[in-house]
Amino acid sequence: MSDVESSDGTNVIDRSVKVLFRECPMAIMRLAGIAVAPEKLRIEDANLNLPELRADHLFVIVGEGGTSEAAIYLEYQLEPDAGLLVSWCAKWGGLLRQLKMPVVLLALYLQRGDRATFPDRLQVQAGGLAMNLSFPVVRLWEHAERIRSGELPELAPLLVLCDDKPTEATVREEVALIHASRLPAATQAELLGLALLVATRRFTRDLLLPIFEEDWSMIEGLEILDDLYRATGKLDRWKAEAEAIGRAKGEAEGRAEGRAEGESRGIRETILRIGSQRFGEPSPEAMMSLEAITAAERLQQLAVRLLQVESWQELLAGE
Repeated sequence: MSDVESSDGTNVIDRSVKVLFRECPMAIMRLAGIAVAPEKLRIEDANLNLPELRADHLFVIVGEGGTSEAAIYLEYQLEPDAGLLVSWCAKWGGLLRQLKMPVVLLALYLQRGDRATFPDRLQVQAGGLAMNLSFPVVRLWEHAERIRSGELPELAPLLVLCDDKPTEATVREEVALIHASRLPAATQAELLGLALLVATRRFTRDLLLPIFEEDWSMIEGLEILDDLYRATGKLDRWKAEAEAIGRAKGEAEGRAEGRAEGESRGIRETILRIGSQRFGEPSPEAMMSLEAITAAERLQQLAVRLLQVESWQELLAGE
């Protein structure tokens, strides 16, 4: 995919998917049905000794004894662009020559859109001669149920690309799938950050911030967010708004806690004043029991009982 920033956010998808498969390489293997153990897969430098050519991803399958047996060269597109097939095939040929091992080109199409065809071969004709170079293809939307079932939780950030008309519910579903996965916390944080990034292509900040509010502390420091938004200034706005929401929430909770604490303190003081007049000063044990009661409702019940009992011990029985 192109690294040039586009008006429709294609570059966001490109960078996000690149990070996703760098962090979770086994996800593409399972998606494509490639049977290889995690310890037998190595992510290889995708640079070619050819000017201006770089593969999206290169995964090397390692055999017994640690020797490299074959490689999967992955290219992906948001929507098909047949004009890039020549470059794909040039890179495939360069990798085949450079690595000196079998290399398979795998194409991943991320979004169906309104396209009817998704190329799985390069066809060339000259005169009466014809040549075809075919390659395996995965259409992500055809595997949406595998993602939703939890079989491919690493691909949850891409679920919005699978739906023709994704909604807020789709984004919330992604977040729920990531939380429900058994992936390490660091990986979950990366996936949540990617889910946020990919969703920004279709949804506004106002809609997304509440969805990711509880996870903001996990994802705000991710490098992918800084890299993608530093140039546009979007990250600063996101951070400012998220921090404002956090402050407002904290202040509201603080005010509520302060009111509750003040109410409890007032009732406790009333109990002490009236109780001391009736029973005398409370013992240290009674004082500790009374101070341990923080719920205003429970203290109010004790205040009502003050005129029905004859001692601190009777008042605080069972506390």
